[in-house]
Amino acid sequence: MKRLVLLATAFLTVIIFASGHLLSFVTTVLAVWLDLPGPYADDPTAWVWFVVNVVILFAISFAFCRWLVRQVERRVIEADTFG
Repeated sequence: MKRLVLLATAFLTVIIFASGHLLSFVTTVLAVWLDLPGPYADDPTAWVWFVVNVVILFAISFAFCRWLVRQVERRVIEADTFG
């Protein structure tokens, strides 16, 4: 289980780092492409970026948690089978 925790920690660190850069890129590209105010604008449409970021982060978090639960379930089943 310690190995799974270390693997999940490393995986989550990479995900957090990459998702931060991904969200910055998406926000910048979409703002320019759709000719919208950026996330730091005083315009009310700047809240769109907050919603987009939260939705993307939720999807990433859900995918990671789903992967982790599957790994734990597999380890528990293996331990019950051979234990």
